[in-house]
Amino acid sequence: MKISIIVPVYNGEKYMRRCIDSILSQTFSDIEILIINDGSTDSSEQIAKEYTQKHDNILLINKKNAGLPQARKTGVENASGEYIGFVDVDDWIEPDMFNQLYNGCINNDADISCCGFWWDYETSKELSNKSDDSVHLLNGISAFEKLHTRKSIFQYAWNKLYKKELFEGVVFPTGNFVGEDYYIVTQLLGKSKKVAWIPNAYYHYIQSKNSMSRGGYTDNYLIAYKNYRNISQNLIKQFPAQKSYIENYCLTEYASFIVAMGKNNKYNHEMIQQIVSYARSHKKQYLHADYIDTKFKLSVKAICYNYRILIKGYQLIGRLKRK
Repeated sequence: MKISIIVPVYNGEKYMRRCIDSILSQTFSDIEILIINDGSTDSSEQIAKEYTQKHDNILLINKKNAGLPQARKTGVENASGEYIGFVDVDDWIEPDMFNQLYNGCINNDADISCCGFWWDYETSKELSNKSDDSVHLLNGISAFEKLHTRKSIFQYAWNKLYKKELFEGVVFPTGNFVGEDYYIVTQLLGKSKKVAWIPNAYYHYIQSKNSMSRGGYTDNYLIAYKNYRNISQNLIKQFPAQKSYIENYCLTEYASFIVAMGKNNKYNHEMIQQIVSYARSHKKQYLHADYIDTKFKLSVKAICYNYRILIKGYQLIGRLKRK
């Protein structure tokens, strides 16, 4: 088996058929599909069983609910393919995605290949990258840097294909939290020697109003904050030359946590104080980085002066968009 495609499922009955059908429609045929049912309470398990009865290359694994990262870990542990790919149950993929990713690995002797993707909104969609159609080959450190500068290589686990051997020793966190993909993908990039980037978009990332990253503040953000702090400290020790990139990346994420608090007026004041302190100590470095968008720099300036300005600004933008 060449490719194992892992589909973690938790109460995914609404989108599950579209997701699985898009994988079955792949032009690359030597695949297995591992559906990891993470303790669903809806009809997801029954839908998965229907597919396993019709397709010999689909395997269903039921487990107690432990969150997306642990479901992915279960998939990796049970995968028989030489390469590993992920597709989230509420998303779908273009027919040529894994053929292109596989060729990206094989033709370039790459450990990881990445493709572009679409942010799919209710009435529109947005392309992740606007570039030429050629495949770009990067070493692991260059890819690591591009992730942290938010250029070409994104933190998401699902728009990539990985050599299975890369997962040896990789730590999968527990629970669900914003930024869970970053925790895993940075470890994998750090172990890779070559990364192929294919700018063409083959993955459709569905933007739901109820998604964790678009909703208001919950305790998941506190988990995310603690994980970002821990993983960033470890990454800086491992890659000291990337220190400023890692710190700047995390500061952008921290700013988004404060914005989330303003969406539902639920504030973690201890976290806010820590983020304000972090922003002020890294402000000069952040503002002098030429790869950071102006809107993010303005957000950090607002946090340093008074975080309430950032919240009021995003609340105003939200009201204007709804008109």
